[in-house]
Amino acid sequence: MYPSGHLSSSQADEALYQALVSDEKKAWNTLYADVYRRFIPYALQRSTVSEDDAGDILQEAFAVFSVNLRNGRYQFVGKPVGAYVFRLCQLKWYTFMRDTDKPLPLDSLRKTGEDDDEDFEWDLADVANTPGGDLNALEKAMLELQDGCRKLMQFFYVEEKSLAECGALLGIQEGSAKVKRFRCAQQLRDLYFRYRKDD
Repeated sequence: MYPSGHLSSSQADEALYQALVSDEKKAWNTLYADVYRRFIPYALQRSTVSEDDAGDILQEAFAVFSVNLRNGRYQFVGKPVGAYVFRLCQLKWYTFMRDTDKPLPLDSLRKTGEDDDEDFEWDLADVANTPGGDLNALEKAMLELQDGCRKLMQFFYVEEKSLAECGALLGIQEGSAKVKRFRCAQQLRDLYFRYRKDD
């Protein structure tokens, strides 16, 4: 039964995941409240989206997450479940803004603050795990990246190498690899949505 006693942060995340798999109502309510608390203000502060539309986007993201959870596409890998759902909300929000021709700040999908971790950044997992993700557009975007960026994206996201390993393969320091990964991910994101819209 969720929650269960005093747990560390990672243990609590895994307990939440297991409770969601078991379809425990309290776990779903906890996750919804957590993501709602972060996503709704995030969307309202960064765009002209209405609160009702933001709520609909949140619901759509949870519907996607529920499907991914049940079919096994989403697996807990040690990172907060809420961070994954938040990313789904971001992608759904971005798509909504684009499809309705609403203005979207350039930094809309970047990290939400200095203390946030990498879980809140747009990455390739969003395309792979979200219905409607356009793999053809992603492939075109990857091909247009400069060689260094393309290799880094391949190493980090596809081959799942650490930043230290990526840096060693590219002949740069780990700190430089971290900065480069963020910049390359932004370029890839922008190219992806450009190609997706063209298609």
